[in-house]
Amino acid sequence: MSFARLVLRGLAHYRRTGFVVAIGLAVATSVIVGSLVIGDSIKGSIRRTALARLGVIFDAVTSPRFFRAQLADEAHVWGVVEPLLVLDGSARAQASDAVVADVSVIGVNDGFWRLFPGASLHSLSPRSAIINESLAGDAGVSEGGTLMVTVSQAGEVLADALFARRDREDTLTALRLTVEGVLPDDGVGGFTLDASAQMPRNVFLDRAWLAEQLGEQSGANALVVAPRPGPNGYPPLGEMHRTDVFGPTPVRHQPRLIGQAMTLEDYGLYLRTHGSRVSVFSDAVTLTDAQVEAAYEAATQFELESVPVSVYLADAIEVVGHPSRSIAYAVVADLWGKKGLPLLEGRPETGHQGVWLNEWALEDLGVDIGDRVDLRVRWRVSTPSGYEEREAVLPLGGMVAMRGLGADPGLVPEFEGITDATEIGDWDPTFPIDLSRITDRDEEYWDRYRAAPRAFVGPDLLQRMWQGDQGSGPWITSMMMHLPEGADAAAFTQDFAQALLAALKPEDAGMRF
Repeated sequence: MSFARLVLRGLAHYRRTGFVVAIGLAVATSVIVGSLVIGDSIKGSIRRTALARLGVIFDAVTSPRFFRAQLADEAHVWGVVEPLLVLDGSARAQASDAVVADVSVIGVNDGFWRLFPGASLHSLSPRSAIINESLAGDAGVSEGGTLMVTVSQAGEVLADALFARRDREDTLTALRLTVEGVLPDDGVGGFTLDASAQMPRNVFLDRAWLAEQLGEQSGANALVVAPRPGPNGYPPLGEMHRTDVFGPTPVRHQPRLIGQAMTLEDYGLYLRTHGSRVSVFSDAVTLTDAQVEAAYEAATQFELESVPVSVYLADAIEVVGHPSRSIAYAVVADLWGKKGLPLLEGRPETGHQGVWLNEWALEDLGVDIGDRVDLRVRWRVSTPSGYEEREAVLPLGGMVAMRGLGADPGLVPEFEGITDATEIGDWDPTFPIDLSRITDRDEEYWDRYRAAPRAFVGPDLLQRMWQGDQGSGPWITSMMMHLPEGADAAAFTQDFAQALLAALKPEDAGMRF
């Protein structure tokens, strides 16, 4: 029997089994091919949606803090640059109690709309908004309707710090808006810098007006960059996103160009001259590690030593065993320097245990130099459940003279509601205080020395005060250096600011490219 005849007889004998196998192979092939086609279709659909919601935007810069909107013009970044305010919020229709969470509140300029070829141009007026279909459907509002939007304000101070605003009225801004238009989700209506495929719920507002409502003069926390349009405008999006049309985006140059245009304000930093000293402070009250290192580096260029300083507000300092001998709401400072050496006149050069009081505080507590007494320092920390009290008991170390650093309010950063008050009775801090504990003597001290520290301790205690139970986080409130001998304070401050800017990078301000 030939081989061919054997094969034919085999197929005839197993014809039923073969038919079932053939059908199975056909079904399996169809499933696999269908999955690949559907997968490609979904991938293509997601890609088209992503490109449509970005328009012609190639690059973006985002920051957790505000910076100057003018940075968009001053940085000379490649392409067209638009500043944005991008914040989280919630919304509801005026006549409804149903709140839509996870709303993106976006402040834009008129030029933003030009980054989406084919989209209508808009010029938003104060208290008007344009929303996308997703938000319109969820909130049940249409063009001409009224939308109530609540915006979360991005604070400079860490949210878990004692000096951070926690009350609802201090952290949220309520806006009553008239819906000027509703945009399709596809395209500019779906704009987002988030990589998520989920459709955002967008509210577009005039950027300058939104910044004014937030009380934020800087006016931006994001930049978007697009190629410059050609003579005939932008080509269709399908061609726009081919690198051979405009060339590759020079992303690597953006940080350098933006960094060259940034000011200390954009980093949230400021300099203060006090006496014969200059200090670097932060709007966030504490400096980051990168900012501390930058201050060291800048001071080194002038052959100066930059000293870390930390201050905190103690609820009370009292003599152990004599609770009536107490000082309420005194600023405590650490001034031991980078090498652990004392910076205060009259302090020993070895060890830094104990509490050193200035002459005023020593008299208020009724103790004399040489008295062998212990002092209890009580302070408050912020926790997720509220404010909790902490304390430490330390021996009296000695007295600090009321001159120089011993009576210098310039050591203390700007504490909102405290350092800007005319008198202690006008304090409006972020945490509750008992003003009945304030004496005439305290008010007299405030009139003469403002928030100058009344007690000085070692760095370990200041770290505990700032870091709480976590044992980590920023705790340096300023970097201080002495003016060079014979130097003009104004001229040196300007030169030092330039050196500090050269040592900083945009990433040190939290910017992401």
